[in-house]
Amino acid sequence: MDVNERVDALLGEAVRSVAVDAEAQRRAVAAFRSARDEGIHRARTRRRDDWRPRLRRSALGSLRAAAGTILTSALLSRTEGRKAAPQRAAPPAD
Repeated sequence: MDVNERVDALLGEAVRSVAVDAEAQRRAVAAFRSARDEGIHRARTRRRDDWRPRLRRSALGSLRAAAGTILTSALLSRTEGRKAAPQRAAPPAD
C-alpha cells in the first residue's frame, strides 16, 4: 500500500459517520446546561458565531440604503440624459 492509498484510507475512516452514543450525548448536554444555568459558563456568544436572526433591524441601515439608492439613481439619470454638445463644423480651408 503506497502513501496515497494509506492517506485515502485514513481520510475515508475519518469522514465516515460513526454511531453516536445517545446516552453520552444526553449526559454531555445536561452537564453543559447545568453549568450554564449555574453561571459557571459565562462566555458570551460572539455575533459571528450566533447564526440566529437578529431580533431588531436598525432603521438607520434601511435609511442609508434608501438614500444611497435615490442618490445613485439621480446621478445616473443626469448623466444618461445629457447629450454631447454639437460640434461646430470646421471653416472651409481657402
